[in-house]
Amino acid sequence: MHRSAKTLQRIATLCAAMTLGFNTCASAQLAHSWNVQAREQAERSTSAGMSMLLKRKTAQAISTFEQASQTDPTDPNPYSALGLALAMEGKLDEALHALQRSYSLRQATETLLSTGIVYYLQRDYDAAINAWTKVIEANPKNCQVWGDLGFAHLRKGQFSEADELFQKLVKCRPNSQFGYHGIALAKYFKGDFSGSRRAAERAQSIQPYAPVVLILAKLDALQGYRLSALKRAQQYNTTANRRSIPE
Repeated sequence: MHRSAKTLQRIATLCAAMTLGFNTCASAQLAHSWNVQAREQAERSTSAGMSMLLKRKTAQAISTFEQASQTDPTDPNPYSALGLALAMEGKLDEALHALQRSYSLRQATETLLSTGIVYYLQRDYDAAINAWTKVIEANPKNCQVWGDLGFAHLRKGQFSEADELFQKLVKCRPNSQFGYHGIALAKYFKGDFSGSRRAAERAQSIQPYAPVVLILAKLDALQGYRLSALKRAQQYNTTANRRSIPE
């Protein structure tokens, strides 16, 4: 379902979001820290590590986050950042441990969101659904999470449930390519090919995306549009091969 790449993109997006909101979180926590000096040092190190992570210096970032967590073991920020960095490196068990440590220190929905992503990458879809459900209960306007839940249900073969969740995403965010892509997949697996085509065409009109072209190619083949199916398949292969070439 071509979800892994987008899942890793979500991790990168979370990293950027954490960096933007980092100073505010740090300032708020300083007032509640027993060891202000250690907290300040840990926060500075974590901020530096986030900058490294955004520059794809992942190994350096991980080392910096680990040092920050040792400087102030009561600060949740280094652990949550460490969890994201480890996930980007594919070290999922270690990432989960770091995120759980962060959540034990501060029950932040952002940490639950990251934890759900790691569970998803581990293919523990029930655990991912449990984490993301808590996130959406805390903030139903966190639109993207409806889509995350939808893909987890798709992976479990629960296509009707997935369809409903993707519908909630596009209701929350009407121009969500992510949402219409999900609807197209859910309806495809349910055998609703007309509905799948409508959703796929809508997704493609918002933002071209190779996996959506593949859905349309499959629908063309199933519905007897052989020339169109061949053309779309060639388009998909051209795009996929282009993306496989290192920059």
